[in-house]
Amino acid sequence: MHHLPLSIERELLRLNSALMEMFQASECHETSWESFVMHHFDDQACVLIETSLPNAQSTTTLERASISPFFSVLHASGVREMYFNFRCTQVCHVAPQGSTVVDCPNACWIMGYEVPHSFKVFLKGNLMMEFINLDGLRIKTLKFNIKDTSEFVNRTVFDSGLDLNVSPQDIRESTLATKGTVLGFSESTWKFLQVR
Repeated sequence: MHHLPLSIERELLRLNSALMEMFQASECHETSWESFVMHHFDDQACVLIETSLPNAQSTTTLERASISPFFSVLHASGVREMYFNFRCTQVCHVAPQGSTVVDCPNACWIMGYEVPHSFKVFLKGNLMMEFINLDGLRIKTLKFNIKDTSEFVNRTVFDSGLDLNVSPQDIRESTLATKGTVLGFSESTWKFLQVR
């Protein structure tokens, strides 16, 4: 990360750590997600998810009341890993009211699904986060503009129908493309986003 105040850098790390912890839990109730959102998001916060793909152009705005249900739907759809890769992070400006806008033009939003099978989704695009400092840093606006999506499943190239005398060097990890989502989101999450 470049040109970030230490407080913002720490908050980005805390956010990723909290997301990982929440999504790794086998059970996560709505109250847990509400507590997470209250800790990291401002009372007037919103999340904007835009798609700028050749075959899909859309914008979804999640007001504060819809943010915890969004995370809950993601978790229920099988996501067990989530974090942001803040590549080429820059602070755009500090607004007069004290908010700090962080722009990540080449960010990656990574989600690891465990249901129906294990695969990862990489949403690449522009991430903009506005932090407000009232009793600690909290997110006022999180906007992710999806410019590219990739889905991969890690699997060992070993089929029970193959010769069981295969040497260890013939057994290797490969990354194979899969298609388990709609623009990176499960069907249930995509439906949730469409009615907002």
